Amino acid sequence: MFIRYIVVILLGFSSPALAQGLTDTKCAEIRAAYGVTPSECQRSAIATPMAMITPVGLPITEPTQEMRQNNVFFTQGGTELSANALLQLQRLAEVLNAPSMQRTCLRLVGYSDSSGSGAINMEVGAKRAAVVQKRLSLLLLNPARIEGVQSMGEQGPLAGLAPDSTWQRRVEIWARNCPGY
Repeated sequence: MFIRYIVVILLGFSSPALAQGLTDTKCAEIRAAYGVTPSECQRSAIATPMAMITPVGLPITEPTQEMRQNNVFFTQGGTELSANALLQLQRLAEVLNAPSMQRTCLRLVGYSDSSGSGAINMEVGAKRAAVVQKRLSLLLLNPARIEGVQSMGEQGPLAGLAPDSTWQRRVEIWARNCPGY
């Protein structure tokens, strides 16, 4: 089963080989991008997620830190990766290419906000997921680890955000352990 939260990947660091591959700069980048500190980046502490928790039922106007970690966001109708999205995918690939993470497989799910027709929103979601797949395929040592790409269009909006929020324009990244790797 796919795990929706990439933070699980980041908290799974435990290999001494990986520790040798994470520089102070990489550790700082991971902390800034994902809000967690891999155990290899700490001298004696255990990594803990820093995700913001939103009180149940209260609307929010921006995604939480956890939402930002697990999604690549796009502009309205857009299917091009922003500079921030490119950096986010680069950092994710660096983590996934580490020896202890090479058994992780991904599923990419594209979404849109609720503006526009359902058919167009499905098409835009599919294009967004394909763009993320293409970029990650260039960055991963084994692109076959991207096991699935799909679109949900406007179905399944981020909880707490309005269906027409600009933050619904995204690709969600799901991860799980790959069988047979």
